Amino acid sequence: MRKVLVVEDSKFFAGVLKNNLSILKYEVDIAQSLKEAKDLIESKTYDLISLDLNLPDGDGLEFCKKLKSDPKYCKTQIIIISNTEDEDVKKEMTHYGILGFFSKKDSKEKLTDFIVNLDRLLKTLDYSGDNVLLIEDSKIQHLYIKGLLEYAGLTVYSAYSLDEAYKLTENEMPKLDLIILDYYFDDGNAEEFVQKIKSNSFYSHTPIMMLTVSDEADIKYSLFLLGVSDYLKKPFDVGEFYLRIRSHLRIKYLIDMLETKNKMLTVLATIDDLTQLYNRRFFWELARKEENRYIRYKRDYSIIILDIDDFKMINDTYGHDIGDTVLKEISKSVRSNIRKSDILARFGGEEFIILLPETEKNGAKAVAEKIRQSINDKQFTHFKLHITVSLGVSSRTEANDLEETIKIADNRLYKAKNSGKNKVVEQ
Repeated sequence: MRKVLVVEDSKFFAGVLKNNLSILKYEVDIAQSLKEAKDLIESKTYDLISLDLNLPDGDGLEFCKKLKSDPKYCKTQIIIISNTEDEDVKKEMTHYGILGFFSKKDSKEKLTDFIVNLDRLLKTLDYSGDNVLLIEDSKIQHLYIKGLLEYAGLTVYSAYSLDEAYKLTENEMPKLDLIILDYYFDDGNAEEFVQKIKSNSFYSHTPIMMLTVSDEADIKYSLFLLGVSDYLKKPFDVGEFYLRIRSHLRIKYLIDMLETKNKMLTVLATIDDLTQLYNRRFFWELARKEENRYIRYKRDYSIIILDIDDFKMINDTYGHDIGDTVLKEISKSVRSNIRKSDILARFGGEEFIILLPETEKNGAKAVAEKIRQSINDKQFTHFKLHITVSLGVSSRTEANDLEETIKIADNRLYKAKNSGKNKVVEQ
């Protein structure tokens, strides 16, 4: 339940407001003076304050300024209710980030409608967990906008200058769902910042909303060309601000979902489900890139093909669940004995293939022997079986192309199996 403080010296008017707000399920406190209001604010946290400008013990305008200048109260939104028709006062209040300005003559109906619509809008803005980077050098405006964003459940990262923004985006930080950026800064050019952000793949899909007092068509045109998603002139309507944010966050969510699904499809297309190694199709794709490097730069590579000895007997004797466990354990053992740059894949059934970039045959033989020995010595935790593997090794310099290099390694694998198993053959 949201909490509201009504600061109003008229008991009747305060009672009317409390009744209307209570119907909307707000928890309402009343303060009839600035002193009472200050005491309540010190002891409680309010989401919304309805403030009369003319109070018996002070100026509501000054009270409002102090409150909006204090970061502790940036999430607290303020609505002004007054009989003043002074446009300068209204303009100043807008600068300090007032949520709404209402006359006492018609505030009963208009204020209720305003809060009802705001409440409905905020219920559609359930973006807890979404992150916004706010870049605004005016402290008053910064705290006001930050308060609006946090009021809607967003997590806000603050930068009061472009230099701070550069540091935040260059260091590791959580993903950003939206960047809100002022146009004018003393320490740099907002257009250059946008250009740099959009060239960074990590932020390339992050929407950018530009806020500025300017309404020049040339500025808008250049910003949209750079990739700014939206442009909002200050002072802005709060409802419009929230609706635009909702639109951008929804689009960002859909883009993120699409990227996630694409990554999942990539995994399905490239990874063997059981062993989590590359599958045969993707191995060929990576291996052909290595073949092209060999053709261009003459950088040798080697191939190791290994096969689990007597795997059919393991499946027939102990069942396919144990067989699957053996495949997974062998995959882990092989992976732990090769470099990150080596390409390891399940080639089919109980057969695995490794491409070792920039490795001559003697180096590949040493790796193959290391793999063979580690599996031969391995004590399996899930079952008591002595597992061995046979391996065939070849290098690109022995063959005319990739396919022949693999065929040579495959022939040597079968030579190893036919001559006693649990061995490496490189000749």
